[in-house]
Amino acid sequence: MIRRLLLLALATALLSGCGFHLRGSSSAIQLSSVLPEVAIDGVDTEIGFGRRLQQALVTGGVRVLPEPVGDVPVLEVGKVEVKRRVLSVDRDVRAREYALISEVRFRLRPSPNADAAWRTVETRRDLVVDPFQVLGTEQEEKRMRREMEDDLVQRIVLVLRQLAKR
Repeated sequence: MIRRLLLLALATALLSGCGFHLRGSSSAIQLSSVLPEVAIDGVDTEIGFGRRLQQALVTGGVRVLPEPVGDVPVLEVGKVEVKRRVLSVDRDVRAREYALISEVRFRLRPSPNADAAWRTVETRRDLVVDPFQVLGTEQEEKRMRREMEDDLVQRIVLVLRQLAKR
């Protein structure tokens, strides 16, 4: 019994010491020291992608303003582009596998009137279509799209952290 407890404690210490974080845990990404406040422009922060982006920033310690004020940095976000490419077909020439691709353009302007370069983040997943479970495949695609948007949010936060350090 004691050996198991020691082994469990050792495994926990090893995982915590190596920098392991659960996927999607934005608490590891603290932006407040490099980007204390920001205004988001170009996306609705009340629903969907915009809301998840705002939540990730707030979780990172950033104060998100409803509109650009003074010399507060502005995060300008474009529309999330969604693409679907056929990767393989069956002998009846029906799509059997798709590549789902989501990308979004954004830029961090130091102030409302300043200019900055646009950046793009992209994520991709492969979806295998089961012709006998069409409804299940549609639900799987919706779930994957949501996960892909979450990945885009995390990638934007990581890029913002690097941009704000400069």
